[in-house]
Amino acid sequence: MDIFVLPSHREGVPRACMEAAAMGLPVITTDIRGCREVVKCNETGILVPIKDCKALVAAIEALAQDEARRTELGRKGRRHILKNFDQQLVLERLRDFYAQIQLRLQMNKLWPDRRC
Repeated sequence: MDIFVLPSHREGVPRACMEAAAMGLPVITTDIRGCREVVKCNETGILVPIKDCKALVAAIEALAQDEARRTELGRKGRRHILKNFDQQLVLERLRDFYAQIQLRLQMNKLWPDRRC
């Protein structure tokens, strides 16, 4: 039985959570920016309040005793990561974002009095 736990006070995009979920592990982490984008509470993992040790312990104990839920969270977490954080998908989104910026800059040069 494996459970990935990341109690954190501050994260960007928690790559460790992404990697654990991609491996099909159920994830328990704190409800902070970054983590909540990777883990959908009670859908793909469990989010606990920041600095709440009792909630963290309760989440670990509950998940440790529920094999079916661990399996379900791990499966759904993996699916969520593959759908939303695939490297090729992220690169395509980034390329599209830069293309939009470039288009706006070109439009601003053509029509300087109409800012896009």
